[in-house]
Amino acid sequence: MSSAVAPIFGVLGSCMGCMIFVENIAKQEPSAMNLMTFSTFLFIAAHGLIFTSKFFTVENKIPLKYRVI
Repeated sequence: MSSAVAPIFGVLGSCMGCMIFVENIAKQEPSAMNLMTFSTFLFIAAHGLIFTSKFFTVENKIPLKYRVI
Protein backbone atom coordinates (compact mmCIF):
# COMPACT_ATOMS: atom_id res chain seq x y z
CA MET A 1 0.00 0.00 0.00
CA SER A 2 2.81 2.42 0.82
CA SER A 3 4.23 2.01 -2.68
CA ALA A 4 1.09 3.61 -4.11
CA VAL A 5 1.30 6.74 -1.95
CA ALA A 6 4.12 8.45 -3.87
CA PRO A 7 2.54 8.11 -7.33
CA ILE A 8 -0.85 9.25 -6.05
CA PHE A 9 0.60 12.35 -4.41
CA GLY A 10 2.75 12.95 -7.48
CA VAL A 11 -0.24 12.91 -9.80
CA LEU A 12 -2.38 15.05 -7.50
CA GLY A 13 0.46 17.50 -6.87
CA SER A 14 1.29 17.92 -10.55
CA CYS A 15 -2.39 18.31 -11.44
CA MET A 16 -2.88 21.00 -8.80
CA GLY A 17 0.34 22.70 -9.89
CA CYS A 18 -0.85 22.75 -13.48
CA MET A 19 -4.19 24.26 -12.49
CA ILE A 20 -2.48 26.95 -10.41
CA PHE A 21 -0.30 27.78 -13.42
CA VAL A 22 -3.34 27.97 -15.74
CA GLU A 23 -5.26 30.15 -13.28
CA ASN A 24 -2.32 32.55 -13.03
CA ILE A 25 -2.15 32.83 -16.80
CA ALA A 26 -5.91 33.42 -16.94
CA LYS A 27 -5.63 36.23 -14.37
CA GLN A 28 -2.71 37.94 -16.09
CA GLU A 29 -3.86 37.53 -19.69
CA PRO A 30 -7.48 36.33 -20.08
CA SER A 31 -7.29 36.35 -23.88
CA ALA A 32 -4.55 33.68 -23.74
CA MET A 33 -7.14 31.07 -22.73
CA ASN A 34 -8.42 30.79 -26.32
CA LEU A 35 -4.89 30.02 -27.49
CA MET A 36 -4.39 27.47 -24.69
CA THR A 37 -7.69 25.74 -25.52
CA PHE A 38 -6.85 25.60 -29.22
CA SER A 39 -3.32 24.35 -28.49
CA THR A 40 -4.68 21.58 -26.29
CA PHE A 41 -7.19 20.54 -28.95
CA LEU A 42 -4.51 20.57 -31.64
CA PHE A 43 -2.13 18.49 -29.52
CA ILE A 44 -4.78 15.87 -28.67
CA ALA A 45 -5.96 15.67 -32.28
CA ALA A 46 -2.40 15.27 -33.60
CA HIS A 47 -1.58 12.67 -30.95
CA GLY A 48 -4.69 10.67 -31.89
CA LEU A 49 -3.89 10.93 -35.58
CA ILE A 50 -0.32 9.73 -35.12
CA PHE A 51 -0.59 7.11 -32.37
CA THR A 52 -4.20 5.92 -32.35
CA SER A 53 -5.16 5.86 -36.01
CA LYS A 54 -1.56 5.60 -37.27
CA PHE A 55 -2.36 8.16 -39.99
CA PHE A 56 -5.71 6.50 -40.82
CA THR A 57 -4.20 3.05 -41.42
CA VAL A 58 -5.98 1.40 -38.45
CA GLU A 59 -9.57 0.45 -39.15
CA ASN A 60 -12.30 1.83 -36.87
CA LYS A 61 -13.64 -0.66 -34.33
CA ILE A 62 -17.07 1.00 -34.53
CA PRO A 63 -18.00 1.86 -38.13
CA LEU A 64 -18.93 5.48 -38.80
CA LYS A 65 -22.40 4.50 -40.03
CA TYR A 66 -23.34 3.58 -36.45
CA ARG A 67 -22.21 6.98 -35.15
CA VAL A 68 -24.45 8.84 -37.61
CA ILE A 69 -27.57 7.03 -36.46
